[in-house]
Amino acid sequence: MDAEDSRRSGYYQSIARAFLERRGAPFLLSPKDQAAIAGWEESKIPLRVVLEGIGRTFDGLKSRGRATKGISLAFCERQVDAAFAQHRDRAAGSRNGEAAA
Repeated sequence: MDAEDSRRSGYYQSIARAFLERRGAPFLLSPKDQAAIAGWEESKIPLRVVLEGIGRTFDGLKSRGRATKGISLAFCERQVDAAFAQHRDRAAGSRNGEAAA
């Protein structure tokens, strides 16, 4: 396994572990969930941003009193996308602030 494979494996494992812990079910990820992770990685969404989106999803479900056991990782995509958009906005703002200074 080269360094690139190791990095990818760590990205996948970190997301899977965090998701399965939040969901509370010890099942494996479905092919659709695996495809979601691959898509996030291909889009170069930072790991911390993906984890933020997953957290937002589960926090929202919990606040509405909804169960989390049947949730798929793909269900988190909307919140991951929103967290990534905010991440890009923050990054763009810091670059503009540096240029202006």
